[in-house]
Amino acid sequence: MGHRTSACFNNDRARAWADRAAGCGRRGACGILLIVAVGVANDGAHAAGLLAEPSIVTFTSQDQTVAVTLTCDGTPLPADSIRGTRLLVGQHDYDEMIRVVKADGSLTITPTRFLEVGTYELEIGAAAGRTIVKVYAPLSDLPDTLQERADAAGVSLEELRRLLGLSTELPGKTVRIKLPPVYYEGQVMTLRMPPSADRHFMWAVNGEVVTEGKGRNEFAYVFPKPGNYVLTYSEKAGGATVASAVASTTVTTMPPLAWEVPVNVEVSVDGPEGFTEYLWHVDGELVATGRSFKHTFSKTGQANLECLASEPKAGPPGHFIRVVYGVSVVASPSR
Repeated sequence: MGHRTSACFNNDRARAWADRAAGCGRRGACGILLIVAVGVANDGAHAAGLLAEPSIVTFTSQDQTVAVTLTCDGTPLPADSIRGTRLLVGQHDYDEMIRVVKADGSLTITPTRFLEVGTYELEIGAAAGRTIVKVYAPLSDLPDTLQERADAAGVSLEELRRLLGLSTELPGKTVRIKLPPVYYEGQVMTLRMPPSADRHFMWAVNGEVVTEGKGRNEFAYVFPKPGNYVLTYSEKAGGATVASAVASTTVTTMPPLAWEVPVNVEVSVDGPEGFTEYLWHVDGELVATGRSFKHTFSKTGQANLECLASEPKAGPPGHFIRVVYGVSVVASPSR
């Protein structure tokens, strides 16, 4: 029997690093990083054998260090096969924001004090390709660097702002919005600020104003598709901004549910409650509508079942839920 050697360890072509666009905000000292790894081959296609685990890692403090395991076709990746890493934002790299140490079969990743708020892509180069690691650092959990300076000087934050000429005599308030690090597509983000009939509120998502006007202190937004989202909020009184905030989150698809069913036997399942429209697809083909679904799979193997529930009976319009089943159709047990 011949021995197959993985291309992860033997391909010596240099990898051309691709620029990856991502948003970022102001500088912080520590925070939450959400890391999702995707393998990419040298020709730009996904390299299924190159794997980084865990696929999601959260940092809650600056002194945390997390090990990311690197394997190729199930074999730990030698340290000398790891060509290097780059943390990318748009056309620039920001390698100073994290500290990466490579070892046989793993990398350790630690945020530094130079961490910028936003979303990045960490590219890990290997012999046959690269693994793209999405790094997410939301603004909401990062302390203001002015606060650090105030602590070091032994004065209050407001006093430091006054000394630096950054304060204004307004009855304003500090606003900090903390969003969950991950939403599912179709999910509703609902936020509420203290009411004020004479103040002008503005809510924007990814740079586009969704709603604004006097007294609009409540905001509901349905995430239409997976991706990275930045929420911007401001509150004005007499034309002057008295409060503002920026927060980030990532939207992803709901993971598929495993379901084993017998072949040539009618099976049934119900869609999520609370909607008026249901579309059921089997392997991409629309096969049924209505909340209750019945179907007979006529051959063994794998199938994809998807339920799209939309038109909610209550709550914000546009809310929807997409449920995907990874169906394993097996031979019926003999009687």
